[in-house]
Amino acid sequence: MDKKENYNKYPKIHRLWVDETDGILYSKVSVHEKIDWANVSIWIDNNWLIIASRNLIIYENWITYNEFNWCVDYILNHKWINDLLNDFMNDNKDCILYGEWLVPHTVSYFEKSYHEFYLFDIWDLDRLMCFNDVYDFAFEYKIKTPKLFWEWVYTKEQLDKFVWKSELWEKWEWIVIKSNTFINKFWRPSYAKKVGIDFQETKCLKDWSFTKQAVELGIVDSCVTMSRVEKIIYKIEDESWEKISIKYIARILSSVYKDIIDEEMWEILKKHKNPIIEFKKLNRLTINKIKTYLVELWIL
Repeated sequence: MDKKENYNKYPKIHRLWVDETDGILYSKVSVHEKIDWANVSIWIDNNWLIIASRNLIIYENWITYNEFNWCVDYILNHKWINDLLNDFMNDNKDCILYGEWLVPHTVSYFEKSYHEFYLFDIWDLDRLMCFNDVYDFAFEYKIKTPKLFWEWVYTKEQLDKFVWKSELWEKWEWIVIKSNTFINKFWRPSYAKKVGIDFQETKCLKDWSFTKQAVELGIVDSCVTMSRVEKIIYKIEDESWEKISIKYIARILSSVYKDIIDEEMWEILKKHKNPIIEFKKLNRLTINKIKTYLVELWIL
């Protein structure tokens, strides 16, 4: 059984061109390939190694709560990951390694890419470490990393050049844009992501065309996408450590609806000048459309 506990989770990455990332391209940024399966955090606390998934501790004090698709065994037997953590501890650094554990799932990566841990960030005391230092440590300790595409100031046109440059699979999923100096309008540091067409969770907001009588239909049409539903399914599988089944239908329905409210509502209100939204109707229409995708996925 997984162990639920509070710990320093990796910060949320927001889409490019939303308020949380507005202005990031005016700073010096680095562009990285985003690997997608399961987020993993690794650190040492009171001389004990701890491994966690996105929301759950899966290994602590010699107790394995969840094998997590062989991730725990991989990390326990990876000499260099343990050496890096021990060296940090010896230097009195309170560090967390953040990475992605990649195993076969709906997105088809090259076979050689699977069953590997890819280090993408390190929490150092009270901040995320500069990406140059992260990659230097990864190289020194023989730990894999996502591909670093470039480091510079970017325009949209420059970012589009990285669309088909994945080294791990035949298609491009998305890139992560990082800046160690950027602070957004909410006075928070933030990274951005640019998503490939096949993985967009919404249709373009500016193309929405709905009347006052059809606000909810417009939101559902734009926000309830197969990519969003699949994202929620992967998260549930990550947390439950089992293949999705009909018993998770209610959780999928409520989680997709919540994700739309959390991720999209601010942009909806801002771009459409505070439209009147009937949330009961929005919820009902959202559920109906999700169910059509679940039928396509053979879950319903």
